[in-house]
Amino acid sequence: MVEGFERYGRGMGARRYPWLTVPIGILVLIWGGYVVVTNALEGDWLVAIGVGWFSLALGLGGIGVGFANRADVQDFVLRDAAVWADSDEPPPDARVHLARMRALPYPLVVCAALFALGMALISATALLQLLGLVPRAADDVSTGTLLLAAAGSAVLAGIGGWLARQHATRKWRGGALSRRPEGVALGEREVLVRVPGYDAEIAWAHILAVRPDAIRDGMAPVFRLELSPEAGIRGDAQLIPAGGYSVPTDALYSALRWYRAHPEARHELGREAGGRRLADWCRLARKLR
Repeated sequence: MVEGFERYGRGMGARRYPWLTVPIGILVLIWGGYVVVTNALEGDWLVAIGVGWFSLALGLGGIGVGFANRADVQDFVLRDAAVWADSDEPPPDARVHLARMRALPYPLVVCAALFALGMALISATALLQLLGLVPRAADDVSTGTLLLAAAGSAVLAGIGGWLARQHATRKWRGGALSRRPEGVALGEREVLVRVPGYDAEIAWAHILAVRPDAIRDGMAPVFRLELSPEAGIRGDAQLIPAGGYSVPTDALYSALRWYRAHPEARHELGREAGGRRLADWCRLARKLR
């Protein structure tokens, strides 16, 4: 066992996704292409467009779920701490080791966008029929049904569009040096947290303990950082999501606990020595999954 490595908790670490969804997604795309071409040649463009949208969204979704299986195969990356600065003042640490927040694979981002577009079209079509601007799809379709279809599809379109935008933005920020990436960064003097819903800069000296916890009735695992009053954070605690990073959960948990308990080793952070230790924890965490 590598020195300092700790498991975060059973059932609360990295999530596994079935690779079987990749060939299923490819088969759905092939089937959809065949049906689209067949109906287009027969002049049935409405069916061709509908099946094309459905098969493309479902096929890309399956491929994306399979690719998500490799979401946490990366190591901590060395970054300039200035990217994270909230002010013009130089940050306490020049370099930090970053556990980046991961985004959905591109096929899932496109799937969410296609889903949002399809729902928006359904909502618009139902609304136009409700207003009498286009003929109703069937004479027995009631006003209540059209109203429900328009409102429900609009809500689903908003959710799909928001998901696509959030993850596309996270991918762009994660790969651009000119923008502040999202994640947890470890420096010699501070822990910097930049994740959705959490934004903090905490000195190592103010962290009294790191332990596993969960919120939302145990459905959302988190790291709980117990803090001294000098940290200036309400409740003397900082919660950090335990999942969703490009590095294994166990590796980030080990890093937070090890460097809190070993202040003499924090000089490694932001340097190659720290990178080697963190990489060892990442390799072991992936091996033990």
